[in-house]
Amino acid sequence: MEFRDVLKKNNGANFYLSDLHIHTPADKSKNYNMKGEQKKMSDANWCRNYVQKIIDAAYLKKLEIIAITDHNSVEWIDYFYEELRNIEPPGGQKKIIMFPGFEVNTNSGSGVHIICLFEPNTSKTKLDEYLSALFEAGERFDSNGYPKLAKKNCIETIEFCQNNGGICIGAHSLNDNGILSGYGSQPRVENFINPQLLAIEIPGSKNKLTGFNKNVIEGRDANYKRERKLAVINSSDADSLEKIGEKTTYIKMSSISIEGLREGFLDWQSRIRLKEEHQKNNFSKILCIYWDGADCFLKYQLFHFNDNLNTIIGGKGTGKSTIIETLRYVFDQVPKSPQAKKSFNEIIKDVFKSGSTAKVLVYSSQYDRHYLIERSYPGQPVIKIIDEEKLKQEKKILEKEILDISIDSISIPEIYGQKEIYDISDNPAFQFELIDRFLNKNFKKYIKEEKDISEQLRVNKKDIIKVSDILNKIDENRKELNSINEMKKKYKDCGVDERLRKQRNYVKEKNIFIRSKEKIQELSENFEDFFGSLDTNISYISDDLIKTLPNVNLLKDLKKILENTLSSIESKQVEIHKVIKSARFKIEGIQTDWEPNYQKQLKDYQNTINDLKKDNIPLDPVEFMKLETRENLIKSIVEDFKKYQKEQFELIGNRNKLLKKLNEIRLKQFEERKKVEDLINKKLEGVIRIKIKYAANRTDFINHILSYSSRYNRIMKEPIKKMVYDEKFNTRLFVDSFRKGEQSLIQDLGLTPGTAASLYRAIPLEDYYDLETKSFKSKTSIKLYIGPPDIENAKKKSEDFRETNHLSKGQKCTAILTLILLKSENPLVIDQPEDDLDNRFVVDDVVKRLRSEKENRQFIIATHNANITISADSELIIALDADNKKGREIAFGSIDDRKIKEAVGRIIEGGKAVFLLRKEKYGF
Repeated sequence: MEFRDVLKKNNGANFYLSDLHIHTPADKSKNYNMKGEQKKMSDANWCRNYVQKIIDAAYLKKLEIIAITDHNSVEWIDYFYEELRNIEPPGGQKKIIMFPGFEVNTNSGSGVHIICLFEPNTSKTKLDEYLSALFEAGERFDSNGYPKLAKKNCIETIEFCQNNGGICIGAHSLNDNGILSGYGSQPRVENFINPQLLAIEIPGSKNKLTGFNKNVIEGRDANYKRERKLAVINSSDADSLEKIGEKTTYIKMSSISIEGLREGFLDWQSRIRLKEEHQKNNFSKILCIYWDGADCFLKYQLFHFNDNLNTIIGGKGTGKSTIIETLRYVFDQVPKSPQAKKSFNEIIKDVFKSGSTAKVLVYSSQYDRHYLIERSYPGQPVIKIIDEEKLKQEKKILEKEILDISIDSISIPEIYGQKEIYDISDNPAFQFELIDRFLNKNFKKYIKEEKDISEQLRVNKKDIIKVSDILNKIDENRKELNSINEMKKKYKDCGVDERLRKQRNYVKEKNIFIRSKEKIQELSENFEDFFGSLDTNISYISDDLIKTLPNVNLLKDLKKILENTLSSIESKQVEIHKVIKSARFKIEGIQTDWEPNYQKQLKDYQNTINDLKKDNIPLDPVEFMKLETRENLIKSIVEDFKKYQKEQFELIGNRNKLLKKLNEIRLKQFEERKKVEDLINKKLEGVIRIKIKYAANRTDFINHILSYSSRYNRIMKEPIKKMVYDEKFNTRLFVDSFRKGEQSLIQDLGLTPGTAASLYRAIPLEDYYDLETKSFKSKTSIKLYIGPPDIENAKKKSEDFRETNHLSKGQKCTAILTLILLKSENPLVIDQPEDDLDNRFVVDDVVKRLRSEKENRQFIIATHNANITISADSELIIALDADNKKGREIAFGSIDDRKIKEAVGRIIEGGKAVFLLRKEKYGF
């Protein structure tokens, strides 16, 4: 099979919409509603045409499985075989599969009705033989044409059918002639508790059951107690075309067979859904993977994964870990521990190998579309979009264009290799990440807001420092100006001032030219910074991403507005550049016109200097001009003092507002995490308790302060730790104390004079701005129940819940895996999660968790554990083997498939003989 057709490959057990109780006009016991049409039972063409109508009605109701169950008769079975082969299903629908069978009135009570179904394509002759045996070759109908009671009672009928490869269902169990009808008129208890009876029909939903029926079916009536509760289904018992598919049941099977039904009825909690119970949840999934190129271990292997629970089994070295680590490689994920990274690198290098290629088809619930991800070793992942219409209509994977997006912009799975959970179970940061998986869109919005505010604070810091530097220089310039005025007074007293007035004015003009050029240069740099930092990326609204969305036309209008706006802004860049260039050119021109006058004045100035020297004036006139030039420059700077002072005041005010907003946003993030805390504690009641503490993890901040320590300013850890973990401590208090001075560190923060002095000297003033924006991380406390099992949640004691840092490694793994298994939109891929776990936990919690979550999330698990594979009812089991250094798939499907039963028995149980020996030793 080619990769493009992989979706046509069986992918294990899936739900099929079924109606297992349909009658035909050939049923003599039914007053079949013909809607005025006359029966022509002797006319084969009429019979065949009516069968076509029944099949068309079934397709109209989207049925995938039907059962034809006339009373004591299989007269029309061959017509159904013929027409089901001939009739092509409507577009997109699968061919209906029929279970042939019959309904019999057993010889129990007043005639308990039992539906008997057999393998698809069982011959009419063979079915007739079964009926004859049930009636001991006697008449099946009385003289009026009504069905007679079989010779066998209810229990005998069920046993006979099952011995001959069939399966039985208690028909309309609550109505006349049902297993639970007619109190006192039939041996109800004996029939109901018969372990060979696996399923009964009820008329509607389970929540509409009341009284006796509810208590019996739910196992609350001691007289009707069964070792295994019965599966309940809805069927139409159709006696007209209109009633076909009126009542239906979703049944999960890998192969549509009697064994599939049997497995479905045995494990009805996993495999049976009444119509109102069935919910098709939308979540991301990995649909298939294919290996090609070079001499890779799984070359040409192609797996079509199930949407729910997939388990990969096989002996050592058959490729289980290769599948897991290939997926990790394709999704460009970094292993979470050094040991996991080592194993990953070894597998990719030795088993995937250079030149190997893996293709993975994924569905993203976020974008409601499929993506093909392809990666060759040692290249980077390539993401392609595919033809969605071909995929939907023909189940073909046809590649289209390559997308220029990162792998993490689409839904990606969580992946854990062998022992990886064990390695990271001590990591508090990872525990925190597990909790954060359940945060909603509000939290993401708050994270973005925090990022935006932090960026504004970064720019604000830069501006404050710049303005503060200018104000400091202005203050220095004021002092210098006073000194210049003192020196100039001497020159004025000697008349130098008046004789050099014209030169001084020319110097002022020269300074105006200098300032004007600087202003133009400043404008140019500011605009360059603006356009350089302009984010013009609008890939989030690309045509490919929005074309499948419901309001695509409105989004196209939105995209056009953004494109026009950005285009207009970019065009202004050229225009502004021209304006600035023109201004610079004109200023140069004016200065060129001014320059001859200036040169002439310089000659006059030199003559004046020479005259002053002749007059023997004791002061240097050249020095006076330098003072004049310097004075003019400083005056122009000092004149801006109030402007910069106002700007500083506004910047500091704005910063305080931003810091307040930052704190509010962080509190909102914490509130969202508290909601997650409530959600998880409710979901994992009695197993795990978590508590999220606000700003409780201050280690990073302490380490940051200690990083300022040097041999000149030694900062001791203990006093800093004591200060930071004080309940009144916060970063604003810390920075405010610094700004007030060294003594404030002692008074406000309780530091010793030595520590305060070291800190004050070590931390630069400009770092204060960064320190006041730093946050303390929230901390997650995870407690696992380790008390006695089988105790009601309400009665479990608090002391029996122990925090992870007081648990053994295995118990930590248990706690972490419990959280990992909780619902998420992304697939979960794990290699042998049972390693280092108590087997009781695997049975009591992992299996239960998988069963409850697998319809809400995809799981792909490599395992040696029978409980994960069988007890969790894996929808797809992939059995692997290897020879000549090549791994291959030897069987795939669910446990209702014979080849899978054999593979599971051999690989996991050690073979039939070993399994039976263990069973004998256990005594059950």
